[in-house]
Amino acid sequence: MNERVEGTIVLDGIIEGKLTPQPNAEARLQDWIDNTAAPNLKFSLSIEGNSFSLLADDRPILAEVLGASPARTIEQRLQELLDILPEQLRRSASSTLRSTEYRKGKEIQTLYAIGPDGRFHSAQRIIEAKTTPAPQPMSLKDKLRFGALGLGVALVILAVSSIFVDYRELVENVIEGFTPLNPEGLKVEADRFSPYFNVVKKEAASGGKEAVLTVRRTAAFPKTDAECDRLLNDPNMSLPQRLAVEALAHGYVRCEYFDRKNGFRGFTIHRVSELRQKEATTLVLPIPRKPCPDRIVITY
Repeated sequence: MNERVEGTIVLDGIIEGKLTPQPNAEARLQDWIDNTAAPNLKFSLSIEGNSFSLLADDRPILAEVLGASPARTIEQRLQELLDILPEQLRRSASSTLRSTEYRKGKEIQTLYAIGPDGRFHSAQRIIEAKTTPAPQPMSLKDKLRFGALGLGVALVILAVSSIFVDYRELVENVIEGFTPLNPEGLKVEADRFSPYFNVVKKEAASGGKEAVLTVRRTAAFPKTDAECDRLLNDPNMSLPQRLAVEALAHGYVRCEYFDRKNGFRGFTIHRVSELRQKEATTLVLPIPRKPCPDRIVITY
């Protein structure tokens, strides 16, 4: 987070582990997300074979909702997650979770690691930081004054703009902005990288505000710098193929968003270098809401 707002906390990172063979194992993880972690801590669950991963939502929240000791509260809730697993599987799980709490003139950084005993252990440090005071709430008098002023301006603008604006289309866009993402209807194109990885799963997360794409590498995926060099030195390689390999060498891809009218809505950059060590990884894409994208193109 670029703006360090006092009184907020950010949790990011991922928890990975193995599922128990019981048929309700996935349901118990989802129940922890929906009831134990929520509403203040949000995670996206991904299942691959008998393995799971939980990706933390890294948007800032108010620290006070986690009590007097936010880091301790987070550690307790994470331990309740581990308690779902048998002891042997707790010890094999891993965590890269960390939180950053912002207070006046400092930030409190906490790392949450899983020890050999199968329990979460936290390590904390406090450093000086340039922070931003939290915005002060408006008084009732100010709210009424600004509300009346805003209403008057809005009526004038509405009267003038109705000559030029297609309000029917505007209303449709607003409705679409509140419609949750349907991952089945979302088109994802990764043709540029099809020789090296494929999108094998599409899911919605955070109430439809995010799309979670699972990508799996192919046998041709360059897992080392030497393999990237070998591909780039091929004289028969076309320019688009070369650009795709260069993107994999850097470890990042570009995801472009298009609406139902094929209008470009923006792009985000995502890390795929994990595919050098792992068969599959997940890309968590923030979804623009006005309008919701109809198509996502993974390119270089």
